Amino acid sequence: MILGDHKKRDKPHWADYVLATAYETFESEKCGKCGVPAWYAFSEDSSVAFAMENHTCHSCAHKEVEDKKVKEEKPGVTRFVKAVPEEGFDSLPTRRDFQEQMLAKALKEKK
Repeated sequence: MILGDHKKRDKPHWADYVLATAYETFESEKCGKCGVPAWYAFSEDSSVAFAMENHTCHSCAHKEVEDKKVKEEKPGVTRFVKAVPEEGFDSLPTRRDFQEQMLAKALKEKK
């Protein structure tokens, strides 16, 4: 239970269902391999580019050192993909922009 109904503690609040559905939808709309949201990952919009970034988790580093599974110079470093605006663009397109482009493409292909 996320919020819970303040009158009936054993009954979930209606917003719990809305939040859970929204979260499930958001998670299902990501690329299954890299985790980038679909509206960036599958977009054919030329304003979307990608860059590699790193983040370091010190607890993962400790575990990797202890497990002797470290193959890189820096333990705990994980590479991941992050969407960034293409050079010359100020921002990334929104999810709505992506959906409108996909709808227009589908309607064009249907004709």
